[in-house]
Amino acid sequence: MKSVSILRRAFSFKNKIFRSLFLFLGFSAIIGLSGLYIYLVNFEVSGRYALQEYEKKLSEVSKENEKLEMSFLKVDSLDNVMAMLDGLGLEKTEKVSYIKVVDSQVVIK
Repeated sequence: MKSVSILRRAFSFKNKIFRSLFLFLGFSAIIGLSGLYIYLVNFEVSGRYALQEYEKKLSEVSKENEKLEMSFLKVDSLDNVMAMLDGLGLEKTEKVSYIKVVDSQVVIK
């Protein structure tokens, strides 16, 4: 009977070792996967934050581009008008005289 009890003790000792090894590996896996999850979530959040910052910068640059296009068109159109006026051979006026109509009568020939 002594041999049976020794086997049971040895068997129960092996179970304790396997159980503690299983618990150690299980907790290690949980801690490792939790760390990996936190790292991946942090990576995702930082990527989204960077994307939002780039979208803000893009909208600011687009607004500035529109303002520059408008100012360019104004300058360009004034230059075109001045060139057209120079091409017509018009003279610059020095004194302007207005005709005053006294009555509302019109002469017809």
